Parts: sequence; C-alpha cells; structure tokens
Amino acid sequence: MLIDISAVDFEKMARMGFFQSVNLRAQTIETAQARCKALGLRCVTSTVYRTGDVEACVSDVHYTLARLRSGIWLIRQAVK
Repeated sequence: MLIDISAVDFEKMARMGFFQSVNLRAQTIETAQARCKALGLRCVTSTVYRTGDVEACVSDVHYTLARLRSGIWLIRQAVK
C-alpha cells in the first residue's frame, strides 16, 4: 500500500513505468475510488482512472479497478 506517497510522486512514478498493479486495500468500491482520488488519479469511468491534469493527454497512464480475491487492485492498462 502506498501510504506516504503524494499525488505528484505517484504520477511521476507511474509515468516512469512503475505501478503495474497496486493493491488499494479496500473492501468496497467506494473506498477504492476515494483512494484513487487521493493518489491524484482522474476518473474516466467508474472503474477506469488516469494520470494527468484536467485534459486527457497521450502520455497519461490508465488504470482499471479490478476486484480480485486479494482485494481491489489498480491494474495498468496496456498501451494501444
């Protein structure tokens, strides 16, 4: 879990290729969505989040929220 990371540091590290998957340690989707917001991610849909400012950019990193047996994870989407 990323406890002491700022939204700016998360974005920098995500753009460098870190964080292929992140366990949000959330029991509910609402908690997971709040943690995404705390990490500075922008909501694209209810289960897709991206880095970046208000306007979308080609260099943004997209993540999908996925519920697995081990909890709710942010999984990096493949670049198309």
